[in-house]
Amino acid sequence: MKTALLFSGLGDPTTHAVAQRMIVQDPPLIECALNASNCTADPLFRDGGRMLQLSHVIQPLHTALALTQALRAQEKGFEADFFAGHSLGEVAAWAFAGAMSLEDAVEIAAVRGRSMEAAARICEGDMLALTNADEVEVQRMLTIGREHGQITVGAYNAPREIVLTGTLPALQAVAPLCQSRRLNVGGPWHSPLMEEAKPKLAAALGRLCIRQHIRPVISGIDGVCINDTKDIVPQFLAQLTEPLRWTTTLSTLAALGVKRFVIAGPGRALRYLVRRNLPEAAVELI
Repeated sequence: MKTALLFSGLGDPTTHAVAQRMIVQDPPLIECALNASNCTADPLFRDGGRMLQLSHVIQPLHTALALTQALRAQEKGFEADFFAGHSLGEVAAWAFAGAMSLEDAVEIAAVRGRSMEAAARICEGDMLALTNADEVEVQRMLTIGREHGQITVGAYNAPREIVLTGTLPALQAVAPLCQSRRLNVGGPWHSPLMEEAKPKLAAALGRLCIRQHIRPVISGIDGVCINDTKDIVPQFLAQLTEPLRWTTTLSTLAALGVKRFVIAGPGRALRYLVRRNLPEAAVELI
Protein backbone atom coordinates (compact mmCIF):
# COMPACT_ATOMS: atom_id res chain seq x y z
CA MET A 1 0.00 0.00 0.00
CA LYS A 2 1.47 3.34 -1.06
CA THR A 3 1.63 5.95 1.69
CA ALA A 4 1.61 9.76 1.64
CA LEU A 5 2.90 11.82 4.53
CA LEU A 6 0.84 15.01 4.81
CA PHE A 7 1.81 18.07 6.84
CA SER A 8 -1.02 20.09 8.29
CA GLY A 9 -1.55 23.82 7.90
CA LEU A 10 -2.67 26.44 10.40
CA GLY A 11 -6.05 26.80 12.05
CA ASP A 12 -6.42 23.33 13.56
CA PRO A 13 -8.37 23.29 16.85
CA THR A 14 -5.76 21.02 18.47
CA THR A 15 -2.78 23.32 17.86
CA HIS A 16 -2.80 24.87 21.34
CA ALA A 17 -2.83 21.50 23.11
CA VAL A 18 -0.22 19.92 20.85
CA ALA A 19 2.09 22.91 21.26
CA GLN A 20 1.78 22.86 25.05
CA ARG A 21 2.53 19.14 25.23
CA MET A 22 5.55 19.22 22.92
CA ILE A 23 7.17 22.37 24.28
CA VAL A 24 7.46 20.69 27.67
CA GLN A 25 9.48 17.94 25.98
CA ASP A 26 11.81 20.63 24.56
CA PRO A 27 12.87 19.03 21.25
CA PRO A 28 15.62 20.89 19.34
CA LEU A 29 13.35 22.10 16.53
CA ILE A 30 11.03 23.76 19.04
CA GLU A 31 13.98 25.73 20.39
CA CYS A 32 14.86 26.67 16.80
CA ALA A 33 11.30 27.94 16.27
CA LEU A 34 11.34 30.04 19.43
CA ASN A 35 14.67 31.57 18.42
CA ALA A 36 13.37 32.28 14.91
CA SER A 37 10.33 34.09 16.29
CA ASN A 38 12.41 35.86 18.98
CA CYS A 39 10.27 34.65 21.87
CA THR A 40 10.36 32.25 24.79
CA ALA A 41 7.95 29.49 25.72
CA ASP A 42 6.59 31.13 28.90
CA PRO A 43 4.35 33.82 27.33
CA LEU A 44 3.00 31.65 24.50
CA PHE A 45 0.01 30.30 26.41
CA ARG A 46 -0.94 33.35 28.46
CA ASP A 47 -4.18 35.19 27.69
CA GLY A 48 -5.63 32.13 26.01
CA GLY A 49 -2.61 31.66 23.79
CA ARG A 50 -2.91 35.04 22.11
CA MET A 51 0.71 34.97 20.93
CA LEU A 52 -0.02 31.79 19.00
CA GLN A 53 -2.26 33.87 16.74
CA LEU A 54 0.74 35.89 15.53
CA SER A 55 1.96 34.59 12.19
CA HIS A 56 5.66 35.14 12.91
CA VAL A 57 5.27 32.98 16.04
CA ILE A 58 2.86 30.25 15.01
CA GLN A 59 4.28 29.54 11.55
CA PRO A 60 7.77 28.44 12.69
CA LEU A 61 6.35 26.76 15.79
CA HIS A 62 3.76 24.81 13.80
CA THR A 63 6.44 23.75 11.32
CA ALA A 64 8.67 22.57 14.16
CA LEU A 65 5.79 20.62 15.74
CA ALA A 66 4.99 18.82 12.49
CA LEU A 67 8.60 18.01 11.66
CA THR A 68 9.28 16.74 15.18
CA GLN A 69 6.29 14.38 14.96
CA ALA A 70 7.43 13.14 11.54
CA LEU A 71 10.97 12.55 12.82
CA ARG A 72 9.69 10.48 15.73
CA ALA A 73 7.60 8.38 13.37
CA GLN A 74 10.61 7.88 11.10
CA GLU A 75 12.72 6.74 14.06
CA LYS A 76 10.11 4.03 14.64
CA GLY A 77 10.43 2.81 11.04
CA PHE A 78 7.76 4.85 9.26
CA GLU A 79 8.41 5.53 5.56
CA ALA A 80 6.38 7.41 2.95
CA ASP A 81 6.28 7.26 -0.83
CA PHE A 82 5.00 10.82 -1.37
CA PHE A 83 4.83 14.08 0.55
CA ALA A 84 2.43 17.01 0.54
CA GLY A 85 1.49 19.90 2.80
CA HIS A 86 -1.62 22.00 3.21
CA SER A 87 -0.64 25.68 2.91
CA LEU A 88 2.15 26.28 5.46
CA GLY A 89 2.54 22.50 5.70
CA GLU A 90 4.23 22.48 2.31
CA VAL A 91 7.32 24.05 3.90
CA ALA A 92 7.65 21.01 6.17
CA ALA A 93 6.86 18.64 3.28
CA TRP A 94 9.71 19.98 1.16
CA ALA A 95 12.11 19.73 4.09
CA PHE A 96 11.16 16.17 5.02
CA ALA A 97 11.41 15.17 1.38
CA GLY A 98 15.06 16.26 1.55
CA ALA A 99 15.09 19.63 -0.21
CA MET A 100 16.45 21.55 2.79
CA SER A 101 17.47 21.05 6.38
CA LEU A 102 14.71 20.89 8.96
CA GLU A 103 16.21 23.92 10.71
CA ASP A 104 16.12 25.89 7.47
CA ALA A 105 12.44 24.99 7.05
CA VAL A 106 11.67 26.45 10.48
CA GLU A 107 13.60 29.63 9.62
CA ILE A 108 11.80 29.97 6.28
CA ALA A 109 8.46 29.55 8.05
CA ALA A 110 9.41 32.43 10.37
CA VAL A 111 10.27 34.69 7.43
CA ARG A 112 7.05 33.65 5.71
CA GLY A 113 5.07 34.55 8.83
CA ARG A 114 6.72 37.96 9.28
CA SER A 115 6.29 38.80 5.60
CA MET A 116 2.62 37.85 5.60
CA GLU A 117 1.99 39.82 8.79
CA ALA A 118 3.52 42.92 7.23
CA ALA A 119 1.43 42.52 4.06
CA ALA A 120 -1.74 41.99 6.12
CA ARG A 121 -1.19 45.28 7.96
CA ILE A 122 -1.58 47.16 4.67
CA CYS A 123 -5.19 45.98 4.27
CA GLU A 124 -7.46 44.44 6.88
CA GLY A 125 -8.62 41.08 5.63
CA ASP A 126 -9.38 37.48 6.52
CA MET A 127 -10.76 34.22 5.12
CA LEU A 128 -14.27 32.76 4.96
CA ALA A 129 -15.03 29.05 4.45
CA LEU A 130 -18.15 28.27 2.42
CA THR A 131 -19.26 24.92 3.80
CA ASN A 132 -21.89 23.87 1.26
CA ALA A 133 -21.36 25.73 -1.99
CA ASP A 134 -21.23 24.64 -5.61
CA GLU A 135 -19.43 26.59 -8.32
CA VAL A 136 -22.52 28.67 -9.15
CA GLU A 137 -22.87 29.73 -5.50
CA VAL A 138 -19.17 30.55 -5.25
CA GLN A 139 -19.33 32.80 -8.29
CA ARG A 140 -22.43 34.52 -6.92
CA MET A 141 -20.65 35.24 -3.63
CA LEU A 142 -17.61 36.58 -5.46
CA THR A 143 -19.78 38.91 -7.53
CA ILE A 144 -21.53 40.26 -4.42
CA GLY A 145 -18.30 40.57 -2.45
CA ARG A 146 -16.53 42.50 -5.20
CA GLU A 147 -19.08 45.26 -4.85
CA HIS A 148 -17.61 45.91 -1.39
CA GLY A 149 -13.90 45.18 -1.73
CA GLN A 150 -11.37 42.63 -2.93
CA ILE A 151 -12.30 38.97 -2.74
CA THR A 152 -11.21 35.78 -4.47
CA VAL A 153 -11.01 32.03 -3.90
CA GLY A 154 -8.25 31.17 -1.43
CA ALA A 155 -8.62 27.39 -1.29
CA TYR A 156 -10.46 24.50 -2.87
CA ASN A 157 -10.42 22.26 0.18
CA ALA A 158 -13.05 19.63 -0.57
CA PRO A 159 -16.21 19.11 -2.64
CA ARG A 160 -18.52 22.02 -1.78
CA GLU A 161 -16.02 23.41 0.72
CA ILE A 162 -14.40 26.50 -0.78
CA VAL A 163 -12.52 29.19 1.13
CA LEU A 164 -12.83 32.83 0.11
CA THR A 165 -10.12 35.35 0.95
CA GLY A 166 -10.12 39.13 0.80
CA THR A 167 -10.81 42.40 2.56
CA LEU A 168 -13.15 42.44 5.56
CA PRO A 169 -15.94 44.52 3.93
CA ALA A 170 -16.16 42.03 1.06
CA LEU A 171 -16.25 39.01 3.37
CA GLN A 172 -18.76 40.65 5.71
CA ALA A 173 -21.09 41.31 2.79
CA VAL A 174 -20.98 37.64 1.76
CA ALA A 175 -21.07 35.84 5.12
CA PRO A 176 -24.81 36.27 5.93
CA LEU A 177 -25.84 35.04 2.49
CA CYS A 178 -24.47 31.49 2.64
CA GLN A 179 -23.49 28.64 4.92
CA SER A 180 -20.09 29.78 6.08
CA ARG A 181 -17.68 30.19 8.95
CA ARG A 182 -15.00 32.82 9.37
CA LEU A 183 -11.43 31.57 9.60
CA ASN A 184 -9.68 33.87 12.04
CA VAL A 185 -6.25 33.36 10.52
CA GLY A 186 -4.88 36.88 10.73
CA GLY A 187 -5.08 38.03 7.14
CA PRO A 188 -6.25 37.43 3.56
CA TRP A 189 -3.90 34.53 2.89
CA HIS A 190 -3.58 32.99 -0.58
CA SER A 191 -4.74 36.12 -2.34
CA PRO A 192 -3.21 38.87 -4.52
CA LEU A 193 -3.26 41.02 -1.37
CA MET A 194 -0.18 39.04 -0.25
CA GLU A 195 1.95 40.27 -3.15
CA GLU A 196 3.84 42.55 -0.74
CA ALA A 197 5.06 39.48 1.16
CA LYS A 198 6.97 38.05 -1.79
CA PRO A 199 10.20 40.15 -1.85
CA LYS A 200 11.36 39.29 1.69
CA LEU A 201 10.47 35.64 1.31
CA ALA A 202 12.20 35.52 -2.08
CA ALA A 203 15.35 37.02 -0.55
CA ALA A 204 15.37 34.41 2.22
CA LEU A 205 14.80 31.59 -0.26
CA GLY A 206 17.64 32.95 -2.36
CA ARG A 207 20.01 32.44 0.57
CA LEU A 208 18.74 28.93 1.22
CA CYS A 209 20.91 25.89 0.59
CA ILE A 210 18.60 23.75 -1.54
CA ARG A 211 19.59 20.13 -1.97
CA GLN A 212 19.40 18.43 -5.34
CA HIS A 213 18.05 14.98 -4.51
CA ILE A 214 14.56 14.89 -3.08
CA ARG A 215 11.65 12.51 -2.83
CA PRO A 216 8.45 13.42 -4.71
CA VAL A 217 6.31 16.24 -3.33
CA ILE A 218 2.80 16.93 -4.62
CA SER A 219 2.22 20.66 -5.06
CA GLY A 220 -0.56 22.29 -3.09
CA ILE A 221 -1.31 24.87 -5.76
CA ASP A 222 -1.63 22.70 -8.87
CA GLY A 223 -1.36 19.07 -7.77
CA VAL A 224 1.75 18.42 -9.87
CA CYS A 225 4.23 15.81 -8.68
CA ILE A 226 7.58 17.59 -8.24
CA ASN A 227 11.01 16.05 -7.73
CA ASP A 228 13.16 18.82 -9.18
CA THR A 229 14.44 21.40 -6.72
CA LYS A 230 14.45 24.21 -9.30
CA ASP A 231 10.67 24.37 -8.82
CA ILE A 232 10.80 25.00 -5.06
CA VAL A 233 11.22 28.78 -5.01
CA PRO A 234 8.50 29.49 -7.62
CA GLN A 235 6.16 27.14 -5.71
CA PHE A 236 6.76 28.87 -2.39
CA LEU A 237 6.24 32.35 -3.82
CA ALA A 238 3.18 31.43 -5.89
CA GLN A 239 1.55 29.90 -2.83
CA LEU A 240 1.33 33.32 -1.18
CA THR A 241 -0.99 34.75 -3.81
CA GLU A 242 -2.52 31.70 -5.54
CA PRO A 243 -5.41 29.58 -4.25
CA LEU A 244 -4.72 26.18 -2.75
CA ARG A 245 -6.10 23.32 -4.79
CA TRP A 246 -6.13 20.67 -2.12
CA THR A 247 -8.76 18.63 -3.93
CA THR A 248 -6.36 18.39 -6.89
CA THR A 249 -3.43 17.47 -4.64
CA LEU A 250 -5.36 14.58 -3.12
CA SER A 251 -6.65 13.48 -6.53
CA THR A 252 -3.07 13.29 -7.77
CA LEU A 253 -2.04 11.19 -4.79
CA ALA A 254 -4.98 8.86 -5.29
CA ALA A 255 -4.11 8.50 -8.99
CA LEU A 256 -0.56 7.56 -7.96
CA GLY A 257 -1.96 4.68 -5.97
CA VAL A 258 -1.85 6.18 -2.49
CA LYS A 259 -4.41 4.62 -0.18
CA ARG A 260 -2.86 5.45 3.20
CA PHE A 261 -2.51 9.05 4.41
CA VAL A 262 -0.51 9.84 7.55
CA ILE A 263 -0.73 13.37 8.96
CA ALA A 264 2.02 15.16 10.88
CA GLY A 265 1.28 18.27 12.92
CA PRO A 266 -1.98 19.25 14.60
CA GLY A 267 -4.13 17.38 12.14
CA ARG A 268 -7.79 16.99 13.05
CA ALA A 269 -8.90 19.51 10.40
CA LEU A 270 -6.69 17.99 7.71
CA ARG A 271 -7.95 14.47 8.52
CA TYR A 272 -11.48 15.78 7.96
CA LEU A 273 -10.51 17.21 4.57
CA VAL A 274 -8.87 13.98 3.43
CA ARG A 275 -11.98 12.04 4.39
CA ARG A 276 -14.22 14.56 2.59
CA ASN A 277 -12.19 14.14 -0.59
CA LEU A 278 -11.35 10.42 -0.38
CA PRO A 279 -13.94 8.63 1.77
CA GLU A 280 -12.35 5.19 1.23
CA ALA A 281 -8.80 6.22 2.20
CA ALA A 282 -7.09 5.16 5.41
CA VAL A 283 -6.18 8.28 7.39
CA GLU A 284 -3.97 8.37 10.50
CA LEU A 285 -2.64 11.05 12.80
CA ILE A 286 0.92 10.69 14.06
